[in-house]
Amino acid sequence: MIALLITARMGSSRLPKKHLIEASKKPLLYWLIKRFEFEFEKEIAQQKICLAIATSEKPGNEAFTIATEGTSCQVIQGSDNNIPLRHLQCAKKCNATYVISIDGDDILCSTKAARVVYEKMISDPSYNYFSITGLPLGMNIGGYSVAYLEESLNKQNDKKLETGWGRIFSDPKTFTQSLGNYDIMGDLRFTLDYEEDAKFFCEVINQLKEKIVSISDEELIRFVEENKLFEINSSLKKIYWENYNSEKQKEVDEQK
Repeated sequence: MIALLITARMGSSRLPKKHLIEASKKPLLYWLIKRFEFEFEKEIAQQKICLAIATSEKPGNEAFTIATEGTSCQVIQGSDNNIPLRHLQCAKKCNATYVISIDGDDILCSTKAARVVYEKMISDPSYNYFSITGLPLGMNIGGYSVAYLEESLNKQNDKKLETGWGRIFSDPKTFTQSLGNYDIMGDLRFTLDYEEDAKFFCEVINQLKEKIVSISDEELIRFVEENKLFEINSSLKKIYWENYNSEKQKEVDEQK
């Protein structure tokens, strides 16, 4: 079993309940779920993939059931501020041997990237870490074996692991594949942090409607570029990276 985990929680301070903002009459998170449900319909039916929202154990996160209604996606609660530990808890509940990790902010994350990772996981057990690169910010994907995740956590004393928590992995045997030549620091921004990001996702989904579930990465990027929809949120890149680096450093400093 492979756990396809969508990491999300309700406690955003910059954009409250951002995952439940509606586009085309459904929560944004619903469309992320449907895209991966469409890609892995057969594997989910055959119980080869467990699709779940990996959320915090804090009260209020059960509200994610609004986004999972009518889908095969579960809501599994775990550690509040230690995301890799939460993944381990969720993976064990799914009886999974691998995790494909999807950030719940990445509403239009690449299903093709997840497919590449999935196929490598089942064909070559020698790798314990998986990374897809080359796509715009918010579209790339990673993954790891549950055994390697647990081993890496056992070497950690940090109780809080949220921003940049991939630092817990040391010397992995990594499978890496590039699916494009986009710079994640560029103008294409497919992640949900600010109000402008929500407007961007809503505009894309409202225009594409049900097609958003099956559209390819290439078609999606071309649609955003040709219609200049990236202009809605591209101005955020500086403040986003400043906040990201600041929060990551704060976490590191707190552990000293």
